[in-house]
Amino acid sequence: MIRLTYPSFRLLLYLEWLLLATAALMEVLHPFQSLWSPLLRVGAIALFGAIGLRLPTVRLGRKVLFTALEFGLILLPIVREGLSSRSSFLLFLVLLMRSCLIFRKPGQVTVLGLALLSYSSLLLLKPIYLKKSLQLFGNGDLAMCYYLA
Repeated sequence: MIRLTYPSFRLLLYLEWLLLATAALMEVLHPFQSLWSPLLRVGAIALFGAIGLRLPTVRLGRKVLFTALEFGLILLPIVREGLSSRSSFLLFLVLLMRSCLIFRKPGQVTVLGLALLSYSSLLLLKPIYLKKSLQLFGNGDLAMCYYLA
């Protein structure tokens, strides 16, 4: 539940905006094919941040609808525009912070479970590409190394 008198409430707001800015910056620096791709990803992050300015406090139905909208704003850019897994992790973290402010324990645990399920399925569904790289050892020998993309 939201308690504006907490001394750490302001710190949570600063942390939330820092995480959102970091996610947006990572999306701008992420390689893209067209000009619209980063614009749509950063736009979704900005909209996700904007809806957090007014959190629902009273009705359970509005709280659930708000949380579903947040999940949608995270999952839609992942599916449509290829939002990076690092940015989506930060957005899920912000979603969890917000859910701790608006729900009691059972709701918090439910949102945590759904966020973990969503993020783990995101990681499992993304293909892993192995890239070859040649690396020089200190003595001049070449070694073949593999790393994940």
